[in-house]
Amino acid sequence: MSAGRWLLALLLAVACSRGAGPGDEPPLETVDLPPAPALNPEADPRAQPREERLGGLLPNDFPSDLPLHLPATVIDFQDLEKGWVSVTLATSGKPAVVREGLAAELRARGWAAGDGRWRKGKREIALTVEPTPGGCHYRYVYRRW
Repeated sequence: MSAGRWLLALLLAVACSRGAGPGDEPPLETVDLPPAPALNPEADPRAQPREERLGGLLPNDFPSDLPLHLPATVIDFQDLEKGWVSVTLATSGKPAVVREGLAAELRARGWAAGDGRWRKGKREIALTVEPTPGGCHYRYVYRRW
């Protein structure tokens, strides 16, 4: 027999042989698991409290007596005209909660509210809080002192 016929016979034998079919697989073992235990991280003495943190960097001259609602991320800061600076932060807090919390903290730090601005001595700032789909953005505008 020639080599070509042997090759053809071998190919036919391999093609027509019965391979492993779907019925030849061993059955899968399944195990019923008990329900997961109810976990309460607040009650776990090993749980580490999650720090409320600030993401990003504030400008070096950001006034230390301006409160921050944390957690928050600095999303923008820019120099404006005549020495004014704008700093915008994003937080997951609800706008009303953030607005009230920052206002209370400003008062506690000696700032007085008036006509949309806050004053402390000769210093003046503006604070705005705007809702976003994930919480809110709050923005301080202050003059470099």
